[in-house]
Amino acid sequence: MTLQNIRLAAAIVAGIAIALLVAALLLTRATLAEERGKFEIWKTAVAHAQAEAKADALEEKAKQEAKDAKAAQSAQSDYDALRERYTGLVRTQAARHPGSGVDLRRPADDAGVSPEGAENPDLPVGAGDGLPFGTILISQGDALICAENTAYAQGAYSWASQISRPAASPER
Repeated sequence: MTLQNIRLAAAIVAGIAIALLVAALLLTRATLAEERGKFEIWKTAVAHAQAEAKADALEEKAKQEAKDAKAAQSAQSDYDALRERYTGLVRTQAARHPGSGVDLRRPADDAGVSPEGAENPDLPVGAGDGLPFGTILISQGDALICAENTAYAQGAYSWASQISRPAASPER
């Protein structure tokens, strides 16, 4: 073979190699374009799914906030009613016994349970100290504060009980 033939063969092989590389490059570009298209479709689908999830979450949040507001309003109403009830009890007791303190019955009294410390059943309750059982020695103002705080605590407990119940799972 002559040098010229070798150069010609090398040029042909180089041309074939270049043609193969160009074909591979074009195939790679086509594949990348296809993948880019798939990615854009996926990205759009993800954006739509995120927007839908956000809308669902905001709707659920609004429902929960409305439920919580209703529970808070109910608790406030319960608190107001209890405060009025306890305030009325304190004032009624004070009016029955002016100047003698406030005498509120205990739940144990209503149930017929004997008071603690009554070791001798023959003695009247509170004998020896001059105070009837159930008498509290605080001012009417302090009793009203206690009544209000009790009503508030019961209302808060009611509200907390309402919002701590597990929500029903949404049906889809």
